[in-house]
Amino acid sequence: MGFRPILIPPVAAIVIGLTILGCAAAPVAAPPQSDAARISPLREPIVLVCPIDCVSDVEEVCCAALALGPLIRRDLFCAQQISVVPTGDTHVQTKPFILKEAGIEKLGETHGADIVTSGFLKWDTEKLIIEFQAYDCKNHYFLLKTRVEGKPTKIFELERQLVFQLIDALGVTLSKEELARLTSNKPKKLKAAVEFGAGLKHERQEKYSEALMAYAHALSDDKYLVVPHAAEARVYAAYNAPLKAMDTYKSAVLKDEFYAEAWYQLNLYAGGYGNDEETAVEFCKKALAIAPRFGKARLSLGARLYALGDLNGAIEETTKAVQLLSVDPLPCYNLGVYYNETGQPAEALKWFKQALAINPGFDPALTEIKRLNQEPK
Repeated sequence: MGFRPILIPPVAAIVIGLTILGCAAAPVAAPPQSDAARISPLREPIVLVCPIDCVSDVEEVCCAALALGPLIRRDLFCAQQISVVPTGDTHVQTKPFILKEAGIEKLGETHGADIVTSGFLKWDTEKLIIEFQAYDCKNHYFLLKTRVEGKPTKIFELERQLVFQLIDALGVTLSKEELARLTSNKPKKLKAAVEFGAGLKHERQEKYSEALMAYAHALSDDKYLVVPHAAEARVYAAYNAPLKAMDTYKSAVLKDEFYAEAWYQLNLYAGGYGNDEETAVEFCKKALAIAPRFGKARLSLGARLYALGDLNGAIEETTKAVQLLSVDPLPCYNLGVYYNETGQPAEALKWFKQALAINPGFDPALTEIKRLNQEPK
């Protein structure tokens, strides 16, 4: 029996992060001394966007804070020199804004991120204040500490100010195309942000019907607010309604063609439920046209190309994914699968061992190492 790469099915991706498909092996989709040293356009960082914290007895304030993280992540995806850890990996139980450096570095290590962002929202009747920070886990210092403030009704404008400040701190110069992407989607209604945050709160509590209702209100309150679509789709996945989830992601990209996460999720549904690898490839390419350093989209594209018989393309894309997904054994494992298919068992064995070095409990790689070591030379 042959063996295939492992992919992450869309229903299981948020909940368990990894599912093995089939019974055979398969690819699975020091502070710097100067400003010049500190800010380099060549860094191409991987950013973990943690939730924005707040301490308040006012429900509206807490909900507004929850909405900010997904908005920041969507905008950062539009800057092509930056990679972002996607939605399913960013549910951080701790409060990163009040963690000390060692705790933040641990978060970055766990998620394979170079930069960890976090923030704290304060709100009185007249003013909304967001304190925001970005910690460089590789060089061990705060790259950015900033504060923006304004009327609560300006929450979306304040969020975008933070995004531009982070991009500037990273030394990234935006192209005209990237700037257009970042400014293409302009929600304005505070009520919609609060409704979205309420939905996220309900979703975390597994109150799914309440979450769906809140997301629907958010989407109807502001036609330019798109990120609740992805949250809706997660709930439909929890309800085991994959086709409804796919329709929701389609609605997202119809409203916002630069929503890279939604294109990536559409690829998972097209390949996993539609058994349509060619369409899945197109969805991957759309995600990567917006965010070329989107590691999971690279990994998935490699697996799609493999399914279509393009081994060279699969190896090329998955090799890129290895660099972007440093804490994930799947790209290394998949490369082992691909190289074995090309008749290079020694190269395959090297990559299976690398997958185990990342995660010693990754059984598919262990199984393949044992099998290759038992085969006649």
